[in-house]
Amino acid sequence: MLHLLPRVRRRKVQYIAVLRCPHCRVRVSEQMPSEGSVLHTKCFCCGKFLHAHADACCVYCSMANVPCPKRQRKQGRRG
Repeated sequence: MLHLLPRVRRRKVQYIAVLRCPHCRVRVSEQMPSEGSVLHTKCFCCGKFLHAHADACCVYCSMANVPCPKRQRKQGRRG
């Protein structure tokens, strides 16, 4: 008797995120790098620097609607 294991559905990694500036509240759609982390970036509207929170690996994991691709891949392995 052959037992089949259920297929694990993997989500596709998203590379576009909506980053929100905590200073001026402007939202910008940006492409995230596939590898590596962005620790700081500059808001194109108000010009202030955005820094990653202490508990996050990058700016996208801190202030975007989608975590960075590296974290998405890690979450996909667990789920």
